[in-house]
Amino acid sequence: MGLSFSEAFGNHTIPHETVMNNAINVLGLENLAQLVPFTVDEVKAALAAGDTALNSLPIKEWDYAAGFIINGNNVQPIPCQLSGLLVQHGIDAWSPSQCVSLLKTVARLVAEKGCETNGMV
Repeated sequence: MGLSFSEAFGNHTIPHETVMNNAINVLGLENLAQLVPFTVDEVKAALAAGDTALNSLPIKEWDYAAGFIINGNNVQPIPCQLSGLLVQHGIDAWSPSQCVSLLKTVARLVAEKGCETNGMV
């Protein structure tokens, strides 16, 4: 049996930023940046407008990239590259919010730091 996202990267007892950084360090910024469903320019525009949570970008697209279709209380996991990446690293349990948060953290990092990746265009 594998690990959960929280077991692999940290849970509520450590700062959220640390959990996300642990995940990025293990999974790879380059790998994760390719999975962000928005361009660098779209993310930069949201950040420039003061949206540090990136909530102005459609949540359904974040959910889909994170491997979930959510309709009200109905949450349906779907195959996606992120789930494949997690499984590759021995992680077999995660939540939509953990995955969306990870993708948003990666999007902010790439947009703010100007990190060079082959992912977000």
